[in-house]
Amino acid sequence: MEGEDLAKYQTGLEGEAKKARRRAQTQANQAKYREGTGDVGEIPKCKNPRRRAKALKSVKNFCEIYKADEFTLKWSNDHLKVLKKTDRVILHGEMYGEAMPRGSGKTTIAETAAECAILGGYRKFALYIGSDKEAAVRSLESIKVDLMTNDLLLEDFPEICIPVRALEGLAQRAHSQTYRGEPTNIRWGIDKIVLPTIGKSNTNGSVIKAAGLTGGLRGIKHKRSDGASIRPDLGILDDIQTDASAASLSQCNTRERLVGGAVMKLAGPGKKLAAIAVVTVIKKDDVADRLLNRMLHPRWQGDRMKALYAFPENMKLWEEYGKVWQDGLREEDGGKAGNAFYKENKLKLDKGADVAWPERIDEGDHSALQGLMNYYIENEHGFMCEMQNEPPDEFDDPDNKLHIEGLRERCNGFKLRDVPTYCNKIVAFADVGTVTGINFVVMALGDNFTGAIIDYGKMTVDPKVDELGAIWATLTKVTDRLAQPYAMDGGGEMHVSNIGIDSGYQTDLIYRFCRENKHANILIPCKGAYVKPGGKLYSSKAKGAVKGTEYIYAKVRDAARPVRLMRYNSNYWRNFGMERMKLPLGSNSAISVYGKSSTHRTFFEHLTSEYRTIVTVENKNYPTWDCIPNRENHLWDAYIGCCVLGNFNGVDPMGKAVSSSSGGRKRRSYSNDGVK
Repeated sequence: MEGEDLAKYQTGLEGEAKKARRRAQTQANQAKYREGTGDVGEIPKCKNPRRRAKALKSVKNFCEIYKADEFTLKWSNDHLKVLKKTDRVILHGEMYGEAMPRGSGKTTIAETAAECAILGGYRKFALYIGSDKEAAVRSLESIKVDLMTNDLLLEDFPEICIPVRALEGLAQRAHSQTYRGEPTNIRWGIDKIVLPTIGKSNTNGSVIKAAGLTGGLRGIKHKRSDGASIRPDLGILDDIQTDASAASLSQCNTRERLVGGAVMKLAGPGKKLAAIAVVTVIKKDDVADRLLNRMLHPRWQGDRMKALYAFPENMKLWEEYGKVWQDGLREEDGGKAGNAFYKENKLKLDKGADVAWPERIDEGDHSALQGLMNYYIENEHGFMCEMQNEPPDEFDDPDNKLHIEGLRERCNGFKLRDVPTYCNKIVAFADVGTVTGINFVVMALGDNFTGAIIDYGKMTVDPKVDELGAIWATLTKVTDRLAQPYAMDGGGEMHVSNIGIDSGYQTDLIYRFCRENKHANILIPCKGAYVKPGGKLYSSKAKGAVKGTEYIYAKVRDAARPVRLMRYNSNYWRNFGMERMKLPLGSNSAISVYGKSSTHRTFFEHLTSEYRTIVTVENKNYPTWDCIPNRENHLWDAYIGCCVLGNFNGVDPMGKAVSSSSGGRKRRSYSNDGVK
């Protein structure tokens, strides 16, 4: 064996020997523990009762006394606000949502709040909830390390820390641990710890558990050694979303429902859960953004903190600083050029800035503001998300998109399926899919295009055996519902004039359904068409067709059997639909929505799922529309289809009733049971 190989062999033997010695030592320790009584011995009294009493008066005191090495800087005003409200949560069972800038210690404060609540006996079961179980377990591990290693906690809470330290981190020792011959019933698991039962301590059997928000929260409870079952009475929600979930509307909706449902009911029937939500706003309208919105979730009393409450006045000078600083970094000067520029121009650069935590100065910087502006210069988007909790919305142009806040103001208070007195016709549209289901919208309209959404919804397609059969069956249910009479506000009934069905998916099936269904005389297969800016939807030579404003209703040439198809310029009608949803209520051509805003979350999300871009061709502006990534737009499609059918049924897009002499569609019937 050569020298190099021999060295590797000897190193391997030494490594194996070390592992063997560690295994032997561990086994010896375990055997010694088993051979003994497993008793923790006598537990001394609290070394400093006054210090313990003071610490348990507030989370702020607990942080300053037992975690002084972690909270070394002066508290900011935002910290003091958070700490005060956290006390109210623990003592009075309130709920509080807060978003602080990254690096503010918000997670450590939340972990300390759980410790203070449990060690003080204020709460018996703290549930730490993360975006997933692994994230929550990491926070529980931090609490476990505190109980095992913090010497001040050992001095002031010996009835907890001595039994914990006796375990030496070995969960299997917990089952045999005793105090004065009686089991302590301590548990020391990966995702759950149960504090020891020692005498008459008010922490006996208290629980801290870790769980993921989406991991099944319902029914969580713990049975104590005295036979009593306890459920969580304190919830700590820490960063309950990920970057991926924040980007997905469906995941945001799911997590919001879990917070409002499973989390809120953790304490059990008739009990109130005290809860703290520590969040970061990653994207506009994500779960964090919603919880902090006091209009949507007033019980959470949300506070949105920022690193900078006012930017410096002279941003142009900061641009100069940024160039000097980054040029210096490229030359590997370690930031010296930027520091020199900042020191020379500090008064001008600092003017007007309002820094939330001036004491937090990064290493190498001359002020907190300099460090914050460095982050802003390097990554403006990240700064606005992580430090300001105000992520920029790339689709937030109010002129080119509908917004949920504005849509909430459009509700008219009418009941579902009730037709307002100013309406004299009804149209409906269904958007077809297998995974997405069949989404439909019903709209009532008056002669000036003033109208109201009177019904919408979704029916799930369940293709267990045959997809085509499943779509057909679901479409039958949808059209049966849409063809039912609608109650008029002044008395009487009204029926739908036409039901449009999107034929973009399973086209031949939709054509056949529109011919053969019992409601065939009012069914129209429809297809939105992309018309390039400056282009035309149809040729002026099209014969036998009904032509209207950016739509054409004509025979399909390549269909297996004769059928008429409604084709429309999707960009034009999306533009039209958006404008009608932005007109002030009460004005001609404004569209409202039945009921109250609290019931229309999904509908409004679909209506806000697309954004407009203006394209200029030969000095003329044309709208083009795109869907925001990870958003569903099916009800928006159905609403746009209703707008087209409204025009087809005699209402001019400009708000005037169409007469036959004006070139609009005459009152005649078109059936797809053979084209007339």
